[in-house]
Amino acid sequence: MAEILAPLLGFKLATPGAQQVDGAIDVRGRNHAQQAFAALKDCGTYATIVPEWRKPGGILTAARGITPVTVQNPANQQVLLPLADWLARGILDPGIEEIMPLDRIAKAHRRSEAPGHSGKFVLDQIC
Repeated sequence: MAEILAPLLGFKLATPGAQQVDGAIDVRGRNHAQQAFAALKDCGTYATIVPEWRKPGGILTAARGITPVTVQNPANQQVLLPLADWLARGILDPGIEEIMPLDRIAKAHRRSEAPGHSGKFVLDQIC
């Protein structure tokens, strides 16, 4: 996925497991965010896309001369249409771990807070 998106954004990819990189962009969160932050050089650049309700602190706390920048882009059709196409063609993988009925929202929340999962939980009224 990153191999496809990086050139579109004008970025050069670091090899997996690279350390001491100049900058990192995280769009997945949790352990991926921690790995991206850890790979940065001191005083590097770190950007993330997080929801407005995120918990303060954690990976989004300034450290080692790195001040995380939160990027938020208001949704609009022009932005979402290419993403929908990439999803439909399997180019973009949102990393869904499980789809649950809406009445299991408490369980989904507990699981999202616990360590050991790697995907997102989707709540669906229709399940």
